[in-house]
Amino acid sequence: MKKSLLLLFVLYSFIASTQEEILELYKKGETPTYDQTIEFYKYLADEYSNAKLVEVGQSDYGKPIYVFLIYPNTKRYEIKDLSKETVILINNAIHPGEPCGVDACMSIAYNTLFEGKYAKSKYNCVLAIIPIYNVGGSHNRGAYSRANQVGPKEHGFRGNARNLDLNRDFIKADSKNAFTFMKIFQWLKPSLFIDTHTSNGADYQYTMTLITSQPDKMHPLLKEYTRNTLNPYIYKRMAEKEDTLTPYVNSVGRTPDTGIMDYLETPRYSTGYATLFNCISFVTEAHMLKTYQERVESTKNILYTLLSYAEAHHEEIKKLKDQADTDTKTKNSFDLQWELDTTNYQDFVFRGFEYELIPSELTKEKRLKYYSDQPKNYNIKYYDHYKSTLNKVKPKYYLIPGQWEEVIYRLKVNEIEMQTIQKDTSIQVQGYYIDDYQTLNQPYEGHYMHHDIKVSSNQFSYEAKKGDLLIPTGTVNDYFLMSVLEPDAVDSYFVWNFFDEILGRKEYFSPYVFEEKAIEILERNPKLKKEYESKVNDFKNRWEALDYIYRNSEMYERTHNLYPVLRIE
Repeated sequence: MKKSLLLLFVLYSFIASTQEEILELYKKGETPTYDQTIEFYKYLADEYSNAKLVEVGQSDYGKPIYVFLIYPNTKRYEIKDLSKETVILINNAIHPGEPCGVDACMSIAYNTLFEGKYAKSKYNCVLAIIPIYNVGGSHNRGAYSRANQVGPKEHGFRGNARNLDLNRDFIKADSKNAFTFMKIFQWLKPSLFIDTHTSNGADYQYTMTLITSQPDKMHPLLKEYTRNTLNPYIYKRMAEKEDTLTPYVNSVGRTPDTGIMDYLETPRYSTGYATLFNCISFVTEAHMLKTYQERVESTKNILYTLLSYAEAHHEEIKKLKDQADTDTKTKNSFDLQWELDTTNYQDFVFRGFEYELIPSELTKEKRLKYYSDQPKNYNIKYYDHYKSTLNKVKPKYYLIPGQWEEVIYRLKVNEIEMQTIQKDTSIQVQGYYIDDYQTLNQPYEGHYMHHDIKVSSNQFSYEAKKGDLLIPTGTVNDYFLMSVLEPDAVDSYFVWNFFDEILGRKEYFSPYVFEEKAIEILERNPKLKKEYESKVNDFKNRWEALDYIYRNSEMYERTHNLYPVLRIE
């Protein structure tokens, strides 16, 4: 018996020491694998009563995505309803070649639980950590895919198992990962969301840069709070830690001394998606040219800064989110497109390096050379405001024909309320026609996206069938709903090709048959005849002339370019 107990003690001590050794890997320029990371969190969940590791759903790779929870008390319990909790969600390894957050969060989780075991817990929030989101990319390990990055010695790859950039997938949801994330997000309903990354781009003195989800896209209460209270605290506290912070270096020109501007992360990005649900969100971007240890330490610094603020102000943050959610239900209209406001900026002292353009040894062009041993401060303009270029009034209902199952499924995963029409019914609706649009020449993340979309609207009677769906507005999800269902919104489902079927004509005419019918059509319709005669010299050929008559006749298919999601005012 004594030998068995001794053996168990030795075995447990070995497991514990092995897990703690993983916390030191980053100091050697290394980062753990997916399996090592999950085993570490399993160890914490077994060891600490207020921690839990939950397998939420699948990834494209075939292995699961987990979320690790630390509850604010010292006894594990199930929270059936998180609506009263202040939840902080941290996402790691969406780009596994940028794993700073993986190591940083393991350290934070361990320290948080270890300290709480021996002292009364000071934590008031539910901390939720996605250990590794891009499971497939995490398994595609190597040493060379991050050409401009210093360490770690071996790391994952940006693309997932289907070669998707998962940080462009939060609306189109081509991956299983995205659906799992939606389930996590809609379950936890976080008040604060943080996505951890490593930067690309220029060289400068800072170790950490920060993308704040662009405040001009936020609810006014959250916009004011983020811009005037939370952000100033973060920058001040990081400076006190001697880890001075800069906004993400999104240069106006080739180099930061030309000015920097806020990165507009639309709903396709994790933080853009989070903003649609009144969640204040950030992207931490550690500087690629600092050592891996420096990047992990800086990531820990900013995460601790955000966590400590949230702990101290959890009631305030939750109250603001709740108020924003309440306001969203009654809000009349929403901004759906933006552009940079070049008239609105602040002066900013940017801590960069001396640089020059020197002759390239490989080409005839000059190349940019930064001198990291020659720090230099630049007085620059920081453009941190965007202005709306598209605002839409929300309808009372959207009507979606039941056959658009891919769209309906995505809405359901995002907890959109729906009512099923029980019998064939005639309904007065407002419908959009797609008048014009442009399409990318090359695929972007598996899609030939549409842009510069022009629409016109008409009122008409629609024969809704049994099984079609009515979606009421007046809910906390209205911002998300309009962002995906208004066709000219920046990341709408139409933009992402979910309704491309409507863009193709199915019937045509043969000119030799149709010309006689065209004459009859014009004779029956004097107004159309007058319009035709005013344009006849503008047509390039006979086909174009006949097509004009055909398009304006009762023979033309009304479903061509008719956007299938209808509005009920």
